[in-house]
Amino acid sequence: FPSLAQIYYREVIKRAMVVVRGAVERAIARGEIEGDTLQRFPQLFVAPGILALVWDMLFARFEPLDAGALMRAQVDLVFAAIGKRRK
Repeated sequence: FPSLAQIYYREVIKRAMVVVRGAVERAIARGEIEGDTLQRFPQLFVAPGILALVWDMLFARFEPLDAGALMRAQVDLVFAAIGKRRK
């Protein structure tokens, strides 16, 4: 399992973090986001995807999860928390 986690981190998670950090840096530069919380914790955007994967493997047969709605809700919560709402 450790080698699988390392591969998944390198091939998926790390790349997603780079993309999110770059998007956040550009948004900060444009004045669309204040503060550095999202730059320091890009996991706030990646976490719902990971949760959805784990949930699907373990609990979907008991209670399906709408992963897209979960991710949209997370974005709304994050931007509300930093004082900006997405359009």
